[in-house]
Amino acid sequence: MGNALSLDQPDICNFSPLHSASANGHAEMVKWLIKKGADVNAVGGRHRHTPLHVSARSGNLDVIKALVEGGANINEADTEGRTVLTLAVSQGNEECVKYLLDLGARVNHEEHGEITALRLAVFGGNVPVVRLLLEKGARIVHSHHLMHSAVMNNSLEIIQMLLESGGLVNARDDEGGTPLMVACSRKNIPLARYLISRGADANHVSHVDGKTALHVCAMEVRESKAASQLVELLVTNGADMNFSSYQGLPLHYSIVMDNKAVATKMVQLGADVNLKDERIIFDALSFAMRYADLELVKIIIFAGFKLSNMRCDPWQMRKEQIDAKCEFLHYVKTNPLSLKELSRIVVRRQLGCRDLLGSLAKLPLPPIIQKYIALEIL
Repeated sequence: MGNALSLDQPDICNFSPLHSASANGHAEMVKWLIKKGADVNAVGGRHRHTPLHVSARSGNLDVIKALVEGGANINEADTEGRTVLTLAVSQGNEECVKYLLDLGARVNHEEHGEITALRLAVFGGNVPVVRLLLEKGARIVHSHHLMHSAVMNNSLEIIQMLLESGGLVNARDDEGGTPLMVACSRKNIPLARYLISRGADANHVSHVDGKTALHVCAMEVRESKAASQLVELLVTNGADMNFSSYQGLPLHYSIVMDNKAVATKMVQLGADVNLKDERIIFDALSFAMRYADLELVKIIIFAGFKLSNMRCDPWQMRKEQIDAKCEFLHYVKTNPLSLKELSRIVVRRQLGCRDLLGSLAKLPLPPIIQKYIALEIL
C-alpha cells in the first residue's frame, strides 16, 4: 500500500480496505488509512455503500467518528436511498443516532418505499431513538401509520410521544382501521382504554370493509375475559351496538363469527335483540339457531326477543332429529315466560343500553338480583 491507488484497491465485492476496516470496527486502522489518503467516500458493493454506511451497520461509534472527522458525507444515500442515519436507526443504536443527529444528519430523509428514520424506530419499538428523532424535528407522516405500528408493538410510551407531537388518535390505515381497532385486535385493554381517554372514536367505521371496533372484537377476540372487558369498555364509552354498517349489526356479526363471548356480552349490555338487518333475511335468533349454542339462544330470548320477529323456520334449520335448541324454542312458543322472566325484560328495557350495567349497579338490589337482571343468571 505504497500509494493512494493501492489504498483504494477494491476486493471481489468492490469494497476498499477502508470499507473492510470500518465494517470490522478497526478504528485505528480507519484513521491510518484516511491519513494515508484513502477515499473516505468510496462506494462499494451492489448497494454502493460508503465506509460510513458499513460502519453504521456494525454500530461502532469510534469508527463513525473517525470517518466523519476524515470528511465522510453523513447524508450520502445508497442505491436503496438509505443513509447512515436510517441504517443506525434500523440497528437500534441510540449512541450513533444521537451523534449523527447532533452533526445535522437529515432527520426526515425518505428511503425508497417512503421509509424514514422515525418510521423505522417506531416499527422497531425503540423508545429512546423515537424520542431523539422527535426532539430533532422528525415529521409524523400520517400515511406511514405510525400510531398503528406503535399499538402493534404495545408501546404506550411511543404512542404518547406521537400524540404529543401531532399524531392522530383516529388515524386510518390502508384498510380503514384505527389504532383503537388495532388495540382491540391485539386484546390490549390498557392501550384501548388509553386511546379512548385521548379521544379515540369507538364508533369509527372502516371505509374499506365496514367494520367497527365491536366487529373487530367479534372477529378476533375469542378469549372470554378479554372479549367481555373490551366490549364493555367500548360500549360504556359510546360504541353503538345497534348501529348497522355494511358488515351488519355487531350482534349478528358476532353470532355468525361464532364468538359467543362477544355476543353474550353485547346482549347483557343491552343490545337490541329485535333489530333486523333489512338486507338479509336473518334476525338475531335465527342466526343463533343456526350458528350458536343453546345458552346463547336462551340469552337472546330472555333478553326480550319477540318470537314473531323470527324470520326462519327453526325446524328446517335443525341439524339432528333431536335438537335441544329447537326443543327449547318449541317450549317457549307453547309456554309463556314466567312473571320473573317478563319482569327482567321490562327492567332491562327501562335501563336502556347506554350504560345498562352501570345503571343497574346503582339500584339498591341484592347482588343475586342484579346478576339475574344482567343475564349472568338465566
